[in-house]
Amino acid sequence: MGKPTVRIAFIAGDAAIAVDTALAKLPAEVPEATLDELSIGEWASSTIAEAKPVLSPGMYTAFLKWGRAAVAFETDRDDGLSDGLCAALMEALGNLSAVPAHGLQDILFKAWLLNLEISDSHSFGPLRFRPEDSSYALNRVATGLGSDLTVLSPLIAAIERLSRRASSYSPPGLGFPFARPVGAMIVGAFSAAAQRENVDVEQGTSWDAAMGAYIAADHLCNVMLPDDPQADEKVDACCEAMDYLIEKVRAPNLAALSLKLDFAAGRAECFEDVLFGDHARGIVADIRHLANAPTPADPHASWLADRNLALLKVNRATEAQLSEELASEQCSIATALEGDIAATPAGSASGVIAKLALIVQTALEGSSPDPDWCASALIDARRVVGIGSLNAAADARHREMAA
Repeated sequence: MGKPTVRIAFIAGDAAIAVDTALAKLPAEVPEATLDELSIGEWASSTIAEAKPVLSPGMYTAFLKWGRAAVAFETDRDDGLSDGLCAALMEALGNLSAVPAHGLQDILFKAWLLNLEISDSHSFGPLRFRPEDSSYALNRVATGLGSDLTVLSPLIAAIERLSRRASSYSPPGLGFPFARPVGAMIVGAFSAAAQRENVDVEQGTSWDAAMGAYIAADHLCNVMLPDDPQADEKVDACCEAMDYLIEKVRAPNLAALSLKLDFAAGRAECFEDVLFGDHARGIVADIRHLANAPTPADPHASWLADRNLALLKVNRATEAQLSEELASEQCSIATALEGDIAATPAGSASGVIAKLALIVQTALEGSSPDPDWCASALIDARRVVGIGSLNAAADARHREMAA
């Protein structure tokens, strides 16, 4: 697609006002912008927005720094800037590689970056393999993996679409994937997102900080003596730290969500297995947030929707509309679907989230979830995120602090 022949300056009416506002935010090196170039900026912002609910907080922050450096390196420039841009990109990649993966999407993104290097593709994608290199076994494996990545990760697919579209606006023979105005638009989108992220971090308590406060309070309870005069205060402080973690701090990934559920279930055991309302609301908010993250499909979410629909028919119908026999049939359908959800191992985050949603919904409906459901959901969560026993990890942290 070529650039439009009419420049932005000649557009009249409300559109001109909106475009002038966007132009005022452009870097100084971009005196004019076409409609195509402005659209790339919006496209880049949309792609970045897809990344935030998918990647863990640490990976998302590293992603923003990588994106800015990678696009700048692949943008038309003077030769004198090459060394500095290359060093910035290498630093961004090094920092990102050091961030621990907290979920499948983090791992997929890292694998995609590795494939970019193996294939000698452009730093911002898309992933491309040269036919002359196909004789190498490593290259053939990487080619197969690359096609899988765009299927399993909507974020990677979105980045590659953005890269291809941005490259199509560059004149032939430029020597770089992105023309300067196009590259500046994408770099600006990453910079703006990074600035917003810094504000979010300053204004809110992070999961790591809240978790650290709880672990410290819990450790004081575990090591206190039976006759400790401050026992009540220490227990209250520990409960308050746990409540804050569950109710007020968003779980950044599936591991954190499963840990919240573990904590809430433990507290419920002390109160005749009744899940605290504020705990349930905090977990439901996390489920809704994480459910927006694109993940491979499991049947559990569909089963949960069918189960909820069956109960909805019973709860909203009058006696005249629904006979006792039909109501019993719908309840049996819901019960069978609950059994399927709990008994079928979840192989993806979406399946685990559906299992957790069933547990919370059942509690909010006034019933006590089957303990086997909780055990099944936690086992699947730990397997999907690949972190082993969360309790063992917490115990290890306690031992480190005690030492």
